[in-house]
Amino acid sequence: MKSITADKKALRDEFLAPISRVRPNHVVLTEDLDTPGDIYCIAVDEQQNSSLYARHRTKSINGFGEVGLKSCERLIKGLAFVKEDEIELTLEDRHVAYDGPTLKFQTPILAEKYVERIKNGLTPSNYDDFKFDVSFDLPISSIEQIIKGRQFAGEADRLVMFSDGAAIKGRLECSATPTSDNITFELAQSATPLSREYNLSIDTFSLLSVFGEGVQVLLNEDKRGFLFISQSETTMLKYGVRTLV
Repeated sequence: MKSITADKKALRDEFLAPISRVRPNHVVLTEDLDTPGDIYCIAVDEQQNSSLYARHRTKSINGFGEVGLKSCERLIKGLAFVKEDEIELTLEDRHVAYDGPTLKFQTPILAEKYVERIKNGLTPSNYDDFKFDVSFDLPISSIEQIIKGRQFAGEADRLVMFSDGAAIKGRLECSATPTSDNITFELAQSATPLSREYNLSIDTFSLLSVFGEGVQVLLNEDKRGFLFISQSETTMLKYGVRTLV
């Protein structure tokens, strides 16, 4: 029987939750045959402005292969009912199933022919080989400060990121109303200054807050592309974002 054994909290909160924020439905989980025990997913948002490469180290995998989840959100909700710390998920009769001592649930998976249709063409190498000009560490306190800043700048829909000497700063503002409330924070320090201002959607930082920790930031200035990287004991996340015009 095809199955995965994993730590429930790490699988749900560190791996599936960020994926579902980018793409709640129709995502493909793939067993990495070159790295035994690893599964990964590359999810692209519906507007194709951002994508997430998520990799998770399970406790064991038995013939999992490649699986298309009809609803990542539904699997997360099912796992919320499970009391056990370690879980085994099996693939049976076009479902992902959990069969525990006091609880059972099933959620549908996609037919193989449909899995091929929803693949986005991206591979792990697109993220692992990302070329960058600037790198710095963005602490979780700065991510939380950006989220909290909307309590003051309630109409803000973007963060304008810029350099001020060695400091990386961010200004929360509304793109449509320049005269609305705005607030500027110091976010990080960087040995290499940014060559220009970069506009990032506030939704970027809402997603980063789900990571639960600080991130490494890589910036390709020519392509105006950011890659945000987070690594825990069991999960690696690489979130790629295009800047706003």
